[in-house]
Parts: sequence; C-alpha cells; structure tokens
Amino acid sequence: MLSFRSSLAAKIRILILLVLCFNLGAALIDISLDLPNIWRFAILFVTFIASFLAVQRFIKTRIVKPLSSFDNAFSKMLDGELKHKIEIESHDEFLLLANRFNELNMKLLSTMKTLSDSEERYRAISESAGEGIILYNSDNIIMYVNKAASEILNYDKDHILGQQISMFFPRAGFLSKENSREEVNHISEIINIFSKERKEIPIEISVTRIKIADNPAYIAILHVLPPSLSDLHKALRDEEEFLHNFIEEIQTGILILNPQGRILMHNTAIEEIIGYKVEDFYSKDFFEKIFPDAHYREQNAVYISRVASGLVINKKEFHARDSHNNKKVLLITAKMVPPQNNFILIVRDITERKNLEQNLMQVQKMEGVGTLAAGLAHDFNNLLTGILGYSNMLRIAVSGKLPGYNIDSNPFPRKKLLQYLERIENASQRASHITGQMLAISRKHIYQPQPLNLNQIIEEVLSLLKRVLNKNIVIQIKRSMNAAIIEADPSQIIQIIMNLCINAQDSMPSGGVLIIETDIISFPDVSPGRNLKTGPYVVLIVTDSGKGIEKEILTNIWEPFFTTKEPGKGTGLGLSMVKSIVIEYEGFVDVKSEEGKGSSFYIYFPESKAFLFEEKKSEEDMPSGHESVLIIDDDEIALTFTQNVLEDMGYKTHTASTGEEGIEKYKQYYELIDLVILDIVLPNMDGQTVFQELKKINPNVRVLLFSGYSQYSQSVEIINIGARGFLQKPFRIVDFTHKVREALRKN
Repeated sequence: MLSFRSSLAAKIRILILLVLCFNLGAALIDISLDLPNIWRFAILFVTFIASFLAVQRFIKTRIVKPLSSFDNAFSKMLDGELKHKIEIESHDEFLLLANRFNELNMKLLSTMKTLSDSEERYRAISESAGEGIILYNSDNIIMYVNKAASEILNYDKDHILGQQISMFFPRAGFLSKENSREEVNHISEIINIFSKERKEIPIEISVTRIKIADNPAYIAILHVLPPSLSDLHKALRDEEEFLHNFIEEIQTGILILNPQGRILMHNTAIEEIIGYKVEDFYSKDFFEKIFPDAHYREQNAVYISRVASGLVINKKEFHARDSHNNKKVLLITAKMVPPQNNFILIVRDITERKNLEQNLMQVQKMEGVGTLAAGLAHDFNNLLTGILGYSNMLRIAVSGKLPGYNIDSNPFPRKKLLQYLERIENASQRASHITGQMLAISRKHIYQPQPLNLNQIIEEVLSLLKRVLNKNIVIQIKRSMNAAIIEADPSQIIQIIMNLCINAQDSMPSGGVLIIETDIISFPDVSPGRNLKTGPYVVLIVTDSGKGIEKEILTNIWEPFFTTKEPGKGTGLGLSMVKSIVIEYEGFVDVKSEEGKGSSFYIYFPESKAFLFEEKKSEEDMPSGHESVLIIDDDEIALTFTQNVLEDMGYKTHTASTGEEGIEKYKQYYELIDLVILDIVLPNMDGQTVFQELKKINPNVRVLLFSGYSQYSQSVEIINIGARGFLQKPFRIVDFTHKVREALRKN
C-alpha cells in the first residue's frame, strides 16, 4: 500500500512539473523578446495548447487506459469468465492492482472448481442412491429431487420441482402443524403414496429439519418397503384402521396426550361425554368450567399429579359440569404409558347409572323402613304414653283439680313438677332420636361425607337393631381400642350396617349369634393385590352363625338383583348397594363364608385423621339478645313455640306462615329485621325460592334455616349460596339460642 501511494504521488508531481515547465518557458520567451502583443498572445496560446495536449495524453495513457482494462475485466468476471487476465504495460501502481486482481481471480477460479467438483460428487452420490431424496423449503416447495425419488413417485423431475410436497404426500403426518414446529427436528413414519397410475406404494419416510443460508428447510428420505414389510405394514394399517374405527364407535371417551399435555388422539365420544370440543380443552378456564367448586378442583389436581408421577387412577368418579352447566358423573381411568410416557384417559358417562342407583337405593331404603316400622310404632306408642300421661297429670295438677292438692293451701310439689317435666323432655328426646334415625335411613338427599366415629354409629344403630331383629338373635359388639374415624355420610353407614344385619338375620331363621366389630388395620395386611391407596383402614366386620353361603355363588352376591330369597321377599339390592357405597369412599368389601358355619362380611374404609369433638352447651349459658327476628314457618305449633322462646330471650319478633307472606313482611321491615328464621319446607314456595327472593330485597340478609327434614338435602344448597346455618327440628332451646347468636355474629 505504501509503494502504491508513493508511485501515485510521483505521477502527480511529474504532471504538475510538466505544466509548470511549459508555462515557465512561455514566460521566459515573453520576457526576453520584445514582441508585439499579438505575438505574445500567440506564444501563450500555443504554450497552453501544448500543455493541454501533453496533459491529456498523459492522463489517457497512464490512467484511463488501465482503468478501462479493469472495467473490462470486472464485466467479464460478472459474466462468469473467471479465466480473463488484466494486461498492464506500465510499471506502476496499476500493474500492482492488476497482479492482485489476477491472483484473486485465480484463487476464485480454484475455489469454484472445488465447489463444482464437490457438488458433482454429492449430486452423483444423491443420484446414485437407492433411497429417494427430496429437499423442500419451509413453504413446502420442492427444491431438489433425486433420480430414485422421481422413480418412486413415477414423475419426471421437471414435474416434481417447484410443486407443493403435499401434492405427492396428501395424508402424511410429517406435514401437520404439530410436526412442523421448530422443536421437532426429526420424524419418521410409514405411509402409502399413489403414483400417477394410482398405484399404492408403501414407503417409510424420514424427515430431518436443516438450515440453508439461515433459512429452515427439510430433507425427506424415501424408502420403498419390500413385499414382506409391505404386507406387514398393510396388516398393521388394517389393524390400526380397525382400532381407530372401533375407538370412534364405542361410547367410551378416549383421550391420549403427550407429556407436554398436547392431544395426540381422541374420539368423538369424549366430546359428547364432556360436552366440550377438544379445542376448548386448551382454554385457561376449562378446568374451572367443568369443576366450578374450587375445593373440589384442587382435589382433582392432586389426582392429576398422581398420574404424572406414574400412579394409576382406576375408575375414579368425578362430578363435573358440561358446557350447558348440566351435572355429569364421569368414571375416569388414567395412566401413563411408556416408553413415550404418554397419558391415556378412558372416560365413561355414568350419570344415568348413578341416578338409577340412587333410585334403587331409595327403594332398598324404603324396604328397610318397612322392616323397622312395626317395632318403631310400638316404641313410639310407649313414648307417647309417657308424654301424654305426664302432660295430662301436669295440666290437672296446675289447674288444681288433682285430688289431694289445692292451688292455694296445698299446691302440687315443685320437685315433682320438675320431675314430670324432665320425664316428658327425656321421652321427647328419645322420640326425636328415633325420628332422626328413620330420616337417616329413608331420606333421599345429596350425600355429604363428614368425619364419623364408626363405634358411635354402631351404638346408635344398636337400638334400632334390637327393635328389628328377632329376639332369639344375640347381638355382640366388639369395638376397636382406638376411635375408628372415617369420612362418610352417616345415613349411608347406618344403611350399610342395617342391610348386613338384616341379611344375617335371614341366614339364622332359628336364631343365633350376630357379632359386629371394628378394627384398624394397615394396607399391606388387608390385600396386597388390590390397587388401593396405602395407609391404615377402618374395618367393619359383621359375622353371623347362620347357614353360610354356597361357594358357587359367593362371587355373585354383590351383583345387583342377585338374591337367594324366595320371590317377593327381597329385591337383591342390599349387598350391591353396600359395595357401591364403599367403593365411592375408596374402600372395598370382602366376604368369608363356609356352609353350615356362618359368614363374615368385611367392609374397609380409609381411616380419617380428623379429630371429633362435641361441644356440650349448658342451659345455664343460654345467650339472649335484643335484635328483631322474622320467623317464617307454616306449622302453627312450631311457629308459636319459636316466637315464645325468642321473646322470652329478649328478641323482638315478626311471624309469617307462608313464604309469600314472609317476603312481603321482609320487604316492608327489612331495615329493622336483623335475622330471618326460615323453614325449608313451605307450601306453594320452597325455602330456597324464598331465600333467593329475600336476597333480591337485601343481598346481605341473614337467614338461619330449620326443618324437620334432612340437613344434607336442600339446606346444603341454600347454605352454599349464603345462609348462615341450619338447625334440625326438634331442637333443644340451648342449641337454638346459640345458633341464633352465631347467625347474627357471622359476616
């Protein structure tokens, strides 16, 4: 670079010196000769012309000509003539540039030849390959195809190049959006293609993602399967098509997802069962739609995490909502399938079956109620005899008509008065307890699991059993050392015990021994082969000394409508209902029996870790108040009694005997009313409707529910939408007053 600059500077200096010499010569001539002005002008003009011509020639020969050579050389290079050389006669910087250009040109020529040879080698390899090779870009336009691919497709190369690859592989999975994502670098599949003669050709195709000049492209390798593999592929394809059609036709929903949660396959039934399109599964609020209850949604999330960790959900019931907000009961089996660790979900809609089961259970319940009716009627008559008798005695005594007593001089003793009142109260409480047991057995409601001590439930059922079972049956109770706590609905547990004991009685027509016992046992000791969650189980064992069960029918006894009783003496629903309830609480059942030696039924429930405690309220601690209360009850006795109790405790009261009347009074005085006590069962308008109308008047209305019916039925729904609590009729005054204060305190 230094020599180049020096040479160029020297040329400029020579050019300037030449011009100066001409001008200096002209000036000297002008000074030395005393010539006329016209001659002087002529000499200067000639000198200028000579200088101009000399400079022009110098520029043309020394600068323009070499530059023209360079321009010509570059033009030929652009035209692809890399062998052209620049010839320069002068020995200056242009010669240096020409030499550098010629060297660069030779190197470029050598590189192009190397690339050309390499391309020819790779093209020769590609063209001689037995596998078909297709190169296409991200727009699926074919950019290259080798001879083998042309022969496989049975089209000329010119016909293939520039076409969409989907034209030749219309059903190929590798062209799907799912497989065209950037993270998918390689995929293989076996497909059938059709030549232009519509001949079916089974091939294995492998597609690899590459980059050409930083742009994505794809190389597809085609391998025609040999006849043996072709036949095998056809058989596999036929089987796959059969399975696909089978899965599509069955009424069970099938859903397969990859570990990232993307749906790989599904059938139409899954959409019909769940009530949503598969596309809706990806929406953020989908889980909230099918499981509106937040707590229940969190529980289900635990089950999903179980599957992700490799555990199996086996026929688990899920209560969901479809797109029309209809309630659905879904039976779901879910597991992870290696080696890809995909998830498969099998979903069945058992809503109708569960409704039928509920109806059948209610039929079976009423059968049990019929069995109890005679014994309970006798007990009620005894209790009513005491209640009416003592009430009548008190009325006569207080009125002064009882012989031997006088209101003024010899009144009825206060101690004896309190004694009679206590006996009336005790008899009423016993009657209330019997009524509650009857309701628990017979009612039809939404079951609400809660922590229960199984030993206490057995104690409650024992009084019923003594009334129902034959007197020649001896009942023995064996309780576990520790509290047997389970999570279940009390009415269902009572029903299980009653069914098992009544069945035991039927197997001992001449009498015998009935043993009811509880125990706590660990899972491995229960049944290692069962697919159940680990941990301790509470077991209920009902054993009889009856005739036993034949070995041939032992496995059939849990089936619905299976019975060994004579026609008209049994529905065959008792044991099937027991099993259904137990499975619902994630437990299981078992039976051991030997002909002539009796039977033992084992009912297993997962043990609950909940703590049970009962707060004893004293009559000395009955809270009073000064607030205003509206009582809505259609029963005159209950309405008057509730009003009297509240007024005696300091409250101001308003009353209404119908829902319509209660709504009208609340509308008039709602600013003055602090609490509404509402009976759930009213004529013309039920309690839930009344509550909703009250909320329209005042969204913050305080409502305490009470009823002689189940607290787990309609009351649960009303509490869920804002009621402050529930009290079961009949009730103790101390419990009632505490409930009223609790409802008034709640925000």
